[in-house]
Amino acid sequence: MLAYILKRLLATIPVMATVAVIVFMLLHLTPGDPAALIGGDLATPEDLRRIREQLGLERPIAEQFLGWLWQVLQGDLGTSLFNQMPVSQLIAQRIEPTLIIGLTIMTFAVIVAIPLGVIAAWKAGSWIDQLIMTLAVIAFSMPIFLIGYLLIFKFSVELKWFPVRGYQPMSAGPAKFFPHIVLPSLTVSFIYIALLTRMTRATVLDVLNQDYMRTARAKGMATPRILAVHALKNAAVPIVTMVGIGLSSLLGGIVVTETVFAIPGMGRLMIDAIIRRDFPILQGVILVLSALYVLINLLIDLSYSLFDPRIRY
Repeated sequence: MLAYILKRLLATIPVMATVAVIVFMLLHLTPGDPAALIGGDLATPEDLRRIREQLGLERPIAEQFLGWLWQVLQGDLGTSLFNQMPVSQLIAQRIEPTLIIGLTIMTFAVIVAIPLGVIAAWKAGSWIDQLIMTLAVIAFSMPIFLIGYLLIFKFSVELKWFPVRGYQPMSAGPAKFFPHIVLPSLTVSFIYIALLTRMTRATVLDVLNQDYMRTARAKGMATPRILAVHALKNAAVPIVTMVGIGLSSLLGGIVVTETVFAIPGMGRLMIDAIIRRDFPILQGVILVLSALYVLINLLIDLSYSLFDPRIRY
């Protein structure tokens, strides 16, 4: 196991190196003069010269990349061009809402979707199966922003159960923290519940049709034990894979959610950086999210052996 972990960690080096090159080239592949894009239409020649010096654009591109890479390896992601704050500090301030909402979304989706998928597979072809699959298709087809505004209208405006917008950190206490993450988490959860429900149904249904499952039923084994111990455990690897992919690809949904609910997270930070053409922030956010993506995939791979003893590292 240790050898496999080390091997996978070494395999991430070329991946992160490729990401670093692409992220660095964002600044240089942008049409036109990056300094002019950052400075805007009202920038004077002196402003443009100062921006070029600040970004080091006057040096050879190889020297620029090596200097930037050395800073990154030391934990220095640069300085924001807009507010002159360290990018690492800005990311540290914004990463809590994104991670908490992402984990809440996937936890809620797993708790709801897996039982629904198992029930749909168990009752395959019945009205229960058709109802669950119909609801899953509807949930998966609805735009995230529409779900968010509907939840705001019902639970914030009409019922006044939750705040309309904003975020309170965990340090503020559960009474202030929890109400602010319920609606944002539910907004994106609908899509992942639908996706996981369909995946779970298809995987469990395939397992239920295996010979050893028919043998278990012929022996008179109780249905809950068949579904929970045998069917779900043997279907766990594809489901866990989908959970990992979903957790890694939550950024798109969270960006919209953070915008709708005015949550100061990583997605909102990235959108603000794009609008302001703050390339150091954009580079830092992409690097951090890429590292999280690689880490999540490593943890998912390692978890396979827990569900399938045939997998050995």
